[in-house]
Amino acid sequence: MTLFKTELFADLYRWQLTIDHNKPFFLVKGKFIMLFDKQIDGTPQLTLIRNPSELDQLNDLIMNKLKEARCMTFNSDTIQEYLDRKDAKIDSLEIDEKIKLLLSTAPAGNGRESERDSVTDFYHNLSEDGTSIYMSADSIATFLFKAKVIVPDLLTVDLDLDARIDYLARIRDYVDREKHASVYIINTPLNSLSLLLEGDLSLVSLVQPGSKKVKFHIFDSDLIGPELENARAATGINVGDFIDKQISQAEKHR
Repeated sequence: MTLFKTELFADLYRWQLTIDHNKPFFLVKGKFIMLFDKQIDGTPQLTLIRNPSELDQLNDLIMNKLKEARCMTFNSDTIQEYLDRKDAKIDSLEIDEKIKLLLSTAPAGNGRESERDSVTDFYHNLSEDGTSIYMSADSIATFLFKAKVIVPDLLTVDLDLDARIDYLARIRDYVDREKHASVYIINTPLNSLSLLLEGDLSLVSLVQPGSKKVKFHIFDSDLIGPELENARAATGINVGDFIDKQISQAEKHR
């Protein structure tokens, strides 16, 4: 998926803006701008501009236009400010609630019964209203073998190996028990968790390798949905079997 490939090499932030999509451009600030167009006969045309004064003018025009743009990417430092905004659009209310749920996840390890209930409640609340959950395989392995805090679905503090095994077992049991739940494991990098909603907007959260911060990318569901489904089809991982294999490997380290 393009998003993950980009985040591996750049700290990507996305904005949504209504512009003429027939005239795309690529700007590297202070270096150059590439303008893509077509000639009258339909032949593709590329214009490369390096002149500093022209670059400054174009950059100012773009920055002014961006004031009208809607930011679609947030990190762990800015996500609360986004959620606290007063001018929330109707189409974002559902995704906002999912993000709040991720951020309010209680730490694991507070007792077996309470933890079982918290895991069940968490995944039930995430998947209600037809939401599909896509966990990256590396996030589960990192949680189990490195005891690192990754994305919010596996948020925890100082859990020993037995507790981590037990927590993942409860995720497995939930998926096995709730056959209707759309919970999948896919082969994407950066310890990601993605939520595909039935509404207009969906979410991809990941850990940016440079900043080590959790990023929240909000996408049009029609745009990200096919990519997540293609990743699921290409991966073909059974959640229960995958977690069982990870647990079996972890138990050898006890």
